[in-house]
Amino acid sequence: MELTKDRTIIPGVTIRALSKVILIEDEPKLRAILVQITNAQPDLKVVGRAGDGIHGFEIFKRLKPDIVVTNIGMPGMNGIILTRKIIQIEPKVKIMIVSGRGLPRDIQFGLQAGASVYLTKPVSIREFLKGLRTVANEKSPRQDPWG
Repeated sequence: MELTKDRTIIPGVTIRALSKVILIEDEPKLRAILVQITNAQPDLKVVGRAGDGIHGFEIFKRLKPDIVVTNIGMPGMNGIILTRKIIQIEPKVKIMIVSGRGLPRDIQFGLQAGASVYLTKPVSIREFLKGLRTVANEKSPRQDPWG
């Protein structure tokens, strides 16, 4: 897939610079697929990955990515607590949750914790990439979507 002059990949959604991503997913096969999909994009680069929230938080502190993609249900530390901890130390980081938990309260907790995008599995490649680019293009400081 080629970039146009203004780096448009999905119509209406553009990225102006390379975004560094870490992926935190406890399912190894899914994590590997998401890494491949992300790294196949010319505007996204996976710089770290983890299989649990504790390791993911350590990688986050060390690598300082632009975007964190996390699951909710993981061993050690769940994605909601992880999101809160990340936002506490770096409020400008962009977080996308991709989870099999799609109840309204799960989505609300994820967004209140600081995620900008919450996708419910199963998710298509197009939805995943659109979510990544949506958070990458987020311009304003995070606001509580529930008031």
